[in-house]
Amino acid sequence: EYRRNYVRQHQLRRFFAMAFFWSKGFDGMDALRWMLGHSDMEHLYHYISESETGAALNGAKASVIVRGVVDSTSELAKLDGIEEVRKIIAERLTGDSSTPITIESVSEAAEDYDDDSYLTIPHISQIQKEQDIETEVIHLLE
Repeated sequence: EYRRNYVRQHQLRRFFAMAFFWSKGFDGMDALRWMLGHSDMEHLYHYISESETGAALNGAKASVIVRGVVDSTSELAKLDGIEEVRKIIAERLTGDSSTPITIESVSEAAEDYDDDSYLTIPHISQIQKEQDIETEVIHLLE
């Protein structure tokens, strides 16, 4: 059986930030902050130096777990314990562990907004919902 591994956008973004920082040093911090859209230097420095805390690893774990929780057709949904995690997250988000965790498709989410000035792919509402679920998973990992 063959498995295809995908590189996530955030992995490339973080790699770029670390490579840029280690090639330019502190002289390029302001430019890097601007490119990444970070609000302050302290946040940027923590972003490129957090490898000791494990926060980046927990973020990656949370992203994978969310895929398993949200998409029941994925291979990740077959992981041991994923149903128990889904119930815990459903209880935290909805108050009922039997409630299915769903994220609207981009087209359904777009119908909720009449304003076309916000165009993101995937739609921003889908990203926000995934972020809420990832936050709950990160709390469970800690």
